[in-house]
Amino acid sequence: MGKQGRTGRARAASGAAGPAPRSRPALALGVLAVFLVLCGTAEERTLGTITDELQMLNTGISLVETGGLGIARGQYFTILRPAGDALAPYGMGLPLAFAPALSVAERWERAFGPSSSQTLLVLTQVLLVTLASALAGLLARAAGASPPGQVVAVLATGLGSPLWDYVASAYSEPLQAVCLAGAATAALTAVRSGRTATGVLVRAAVAGLCAGGAVLTKGVHLAIAPFALLPLLLDGPPRPARERAKLVAAAAAGAVPTLGAWLAFEIVRFGRPLASYAGQGFTHPPLDGLWRLLVGPNKGLLLYFPLLVLAAAGVVALLRDPRLRGAGLAVAGVFAALLATASAWFAWDGTCGWGPRLLLPVIPLLAAAAGVAASRGPLLLRTGAVLLAAGAAVNVLGVLQPEVTVFSYVAATPAVPLEGSQLRTFPTYYRCAGEHGEPAASRVFFCSSDAAFSPVRLAAFLLRARLSSSDPEEIRRRISIPPWDESRPGLRPDLATVGGGVTIQSIWNRVLTTPFVWPHLGRVLSVPVRERVLSFYPAFRTGLADQAARALDIGRPERAVRLAERLWDLAPTGYYAALKIEGLRLSGEPGEAVSYVDSLPPPVAEAPTVLLARALLARDAGNEGLARALLSAAGRGLGSSWEEAAQGKPLAAWPKRLRDYLLMGAEGYGIELKPRRG
Repeated sequence: MGKQGRTGRARAASGAAGPAPRSRPALALGVLAVFLVLCGTAEERTLGTITDELQMLNTGISLVETGGLGIARGQYFTILRPAGDALAPYGMGLPLAFAPALSVAERWERAFGPSSSQTLLVLTQVLLVTLASALAGLLARAAGASPPGQVVAVLATGLGSPLWDYVASAYSEPLQAVCLAGAATAALTAVRSGRTATGVLVRAAVAGLCAGGAVLTKGVHLAIAPFALLPLLLDGPPRPARERAKLVAAAAAGAVPTLGAWLAFEIVRFGRPLASYAGQGFTHPPLDGLWRLLVGPNKGLLLYFPLLVLAAAGVVALLRDPRLRGAGLAVAGVFAALLATASAWFAWDGTCGWGPRLLLPVIPLLAAAAGVAASRGPLLLRTGAVLLAAGAAVNVLGVLQPEVTVFSYVAATPAVPLEGSQLRTFPTYYRCAGEHGEPAASRVFFCSSDAAFSPVRLAAFLLRARLSSSDPEEIRRRISIPPWDESRPGLRPDLATVGGGVTIQSIWNRVLTTPFVWPHLGRVLSVPVRERVLSFYPAFRTGLADQAARALDIGRPERAVRLAERLWDLAPTGYYAALKIEGLRLSGEPGEAVSYVDSLPPPVAEAPTVLLARALLARDAGNEGLARALLSAAGRGLGSSWEEAAQGKPLAAWPKRLRDYLLMGAEGYGIELKPRRG
């Protein structure tokens, strides 16, 4: 090990072309190990159950189905369009990355059954985290790390960081990490490569392409991704200014496709760039966010990525080497820029997501720096191994007890009243009514500043309950008394499932209260259909149903009928039947709608959403008694109170469309972008 460390230092100092070929098997084996562990621990049940995930998946389905970008109204923080539909405010990188899986999801589910496409969606994230891990190893190798140091970088990214948990969710952080790591790796290998000038320029162009891809995934990277390109300006053997200018020009040319796509999507969707996050801003005290994101007990990066200590040593080592100074500045610059933007953001902790979500894109760069430090002697390598094991021990909790269940557990506690400056700065679409009707918001927005709600502590508590009993009722009893109960007796979670049928909340609660079963990629394929329906979120079918609802919203009922028929073939449910009934009714074919109702099995015909669609059919036919009876029965089944308002009005004053009823209570979720003055 000592000899390898000395070799790595010598290689770094000399600016040699790269590591010896014998380092490649170690790097490849490390990447393979990450891939296998990710596949062997991937949770498929809950992907798509948070609105951020759902909107990005629905946008991907919109791309695949219609070539458009619109989604249905009704989700938190969507951009409302005059046509009647909405847009997701998030970057387009992840919807594009999911598009291949979404394009084959329907055929996959026809072959393997309901919800089976969850495997494809989770696999997409597995591949992204694996790629980020591989890039971390390649970046470490380009920076002179020894083979063991390269393996440290690979394992630190995929298993020693919170990215391990993100294979189970449809967040964009893994893709952001890939783009930033790809930019830095391509930039450094371009200037340290011994290949032809053309090859060097191609690598520089790839670096620009990746940097632009980071912006396409999230607009804030306009201010962050350029740091990843600094090796082009500063690293490698001395070069004339003209050669450096060619490298920069090649990177700029490479960025044109992805940056151009980002700008086009921004203008087409929102009218101008960086306009989609209206109502949110940098309102959190920066110094408070800074220390909490670094060393805080709830979301501190040091807790979830202990190798941060070794990464700091690696950055110092890179900065001291004149031929690797750009790489050191790339790691430090990306990290500092992410930290500066996140610490002042109103949701500095990322709200949902395991660990300090907004900092995770820099993980592969930090891991590469840690790999460089670990290459500088046996003691540092052993230190890296210990810190890597500590990081894996923390993050495996978020893998075996999915973070979204910790999120839902906290969300089930009483809301937090908004006071003082919070009333002025907290986004209106995330507000709710408190216990006494006062403005409030879910505790998930504030729990990261309260050590009692430490995600690590809660994940261990919930996992221990699921491991200790095979009886769901006993598990429910144990977790109904939270670990803070004695000191905070008024904050017990309400774990009751609201509404009938299978809902996001019912899936969360089922995962919370069922005995532990080891997760793995493809598990859904081995689960009986009834268990799938109860426990695995149907992200693809939800997105396809979203397009059917959107078709109703924008006056395309015929499209809604076609989509509803496809959905029914995949899984015959009351909601899909209701979409078809409503589509037929709005298409001016009430007779076909009635015939279709008569053909439905009795349990489906009595589903709440079908009762609501039937009530509108009866209303159109002038059958007031039947319409009111069906509306009342639908209201009881849906757990809603909107039917009371309709019952006291004449039929002509009832809301006209099925979607009008289903969207009641969600009117304030979306926002309308105002044109820029002048």
